[in-house]
Amino acid sequence: MKTVCLPTYFKLLSFLSAIAVTSGAAVDSINGCLLGSNCPPPPPTTTTTTTPTPTPTPTTPITPITPANKTIVLSTIIEPGPGMVWAQVDELDPEPYYVKWVPDPTFASPVVLQNNTELVFKDGSKSFYLNFDNSTSDTGIYFANLNSSAGISQLYTDSDNKLLWGGAQQERDGWMWCFMVDLQYRMFYSDSKFLGPPRDCGFSSVFLTERPS
Repeated sequence: MKTVCLPTYFKLLSFLSAIAVTSGAAVDSINGCLLGSNCPPPPPTTTTTTTPTPTPTPTTPITPITPANKTIVLSTIIEPGPGMVWAQVDELDPEPYYVKWVPDPTFASPVVLQNNTELVFKDGSKSFYLNFDNSTSDTGIYFANLNSSAGISQLYTDSDNKLLWGGAQQERDGWMWCFMVDLQYRMFYSDSKFLGPPRDCGFSSVFLTERPS
């Protein structure tokens, strides 16, 4: 057996390393083989994917919108008689028309207190202003009528929705009903604190109320 001296061994090792570097080969530090030769494929990389949990969307309940528009009508009480009654436009041509009290609220005419001073009755597509017949004003009693052009002003309501007339000289709550020869209850106004109602008439406050359903 031939013995290789130590210096010669190191020269041989350096020579083999130079061949590996010159040929472009590299050593796999894990498998201990030359890359590009018959090295086993690297182990597959395991990737863990985390799927985020969706956040539930809170459900907001939908609140129904209450309609703001209401049908407002006039009401009063006739006693003795039909009791609670409602105001209706009584179109008897020609103008002025009149206000009659009816026991059925479905026939009541809608009203609007315009600018808190004039009372407007709605009858279909027509509008009429509450007015007073001044031919009997010397007695302090006014026959209420309806006009398509203009009416009395200074009408307003109190905290109870009672209709009052600021233009009165003595009585701001002088509303009166009278039973007429045509068998209808009609609207009047008495501006007197000292006179009682005439025959077949009576005092009764008038209110703006929502039409009963």
